Amino acid sequence: MLSILKKKIFKHNNKNYKILFVGNINYLPNKLACYDFSKNILPKLNKHLPNLEFNIVGKINIFDKFFLGLFTNVVVHGFINKLDKLVKNSICGICNLKISTGIQSKIFTYMSYGLPALVSKNSLPKNLLENKEVIVYKNNNQLIHNILKLINNKKISNKISNNSFNALKNKFELSKAYGNYSKII
Repeated sequence: MLSILKKKIFKHNNKNYKILFVGNINYLPNKLACYDFSKNILPKLNKHLPNLEFNIVGKINIFDKFFLGLFTNVVVHGFINKLDKLVKNSICGICNLKISTGIQSKIFTYMSYGLPALVSKNSLPKNLLENKEVIVYKNNNQLIHNILKLINNKKISNKISNNSFNALKNKFELSKAYGNYSKII
């Protein structure tokens, strides 16, 4: 049977120091989101938490890898098969796209590990519950506030983690979707 679920490995820890972005950075909306976060959001967060890192995972050209890597506390990994080690030390995964079309699979990637996802309003899939299964924000100030809230509030962080993992299991499990499809045809 097909499955998009991974093992829920996220656990809130005060020593978590990474914010994760997963996607094809050659795709313009992802590239713009990574540059925006590196330039405009991360420096504000680093005033409160100097060790906080922004980790970028995904296909990326050599120029963007170089230029994004010049920002303080930005780590560009390129493509990685297994995200387990990154997720274990992460606070959240972000989908901070200002331009988006279609479903952003990065959100489901985060959910599959139980990693709390912070999602821009225009990136929110219609079948996810706002601020229950993913945290939704409307502007950069809300994004910063929500990241700090996840860092400082274990209860909220774990609640979003559990809700998102369970939502993925119950709403999006491919074997269930296939079973429903089989009934239709």
